[in-house]
Amino acid sequence: MRQKMLAFYRHDYERAGSKGGPWKNPDLPDFDFPADSMVGVIFDEEDGLAFYVEFDVAQESFANPELVARRRHRDLITHYLRGDDVTPVPLRRLAAHDPAKASQVFRTLLKKRDFDWNRDGEALLRKYKPDWYASPRLPRVIPI
Repeated sequence: MRQKMLAFYRHDYERAGSKGGPWKNPDLPDFDFPADSMVGVIFDEEDGLAFYVEFDVAQESFANPELVARRRHRDLITHYLRGDDVTPVPLRRLAAHDPAKASQVFRTLLKKRDFDWNRDGEALLRKYKPDWYASPRLPRVIPI
């Protein structure tokens, strides 16, 4: 995966450079993804392009909320919620498919029986991702 992403960026930078673009010797991003996990790639209109490690596990958790009782699933969803390096985007996207199942995921994770994604989801994200909401979103990647 890392080599494919670097090849993509190298090609894109070289193409821009051959047209008189500003990138002669760009600093390519460092993609150091675990070899044995799926990486989700989401391009969000607000947040831009982002990569989410073990996105397949997160999808499984939202498809089958009972899995959140398992350590691997619980730890990943906890990281998506509390991790500074993860925006609210993947949780919003996963919850949008089935808000009732998202409610179950967070009931289990937070041990709050009355949690409802439609009612409480945005407040939860604002609580754990205050920096993301503190300023206007600027895309991480801007197509030229």
